[in-house]
Amino acid sequence: MAEKCLCGNVVIQQTSWTQANPGRRFAACEPVCSRAQVIIPGLLRRINKLEEEKMELEAKLAKNALKKHGSCHLKEKS
Repeated sequence: MAEKCLCGNVVIQQTSWTQANPGRRFAACEPVCSRAQVIIPGLLRRINKLEEEKMELEAKLAKNALKKHGSCHLKEKS
């Protein structure tokens, strides 16, 4: 029985021939269809953009909370 990836595809043993990892063996799924090769990079870009926006919004929220908390804290000391 062939080994399966978490995605359900059959796993293929391959060998890396890059300069960084020459001869390193690794398991990989079979190549995805050409349609997925077109769609996946766009989805990854969208995910990265949304994660960046989320981090920026969280930073703004933290900054605003600090300003609000800081100004309340100053009022209590007076």
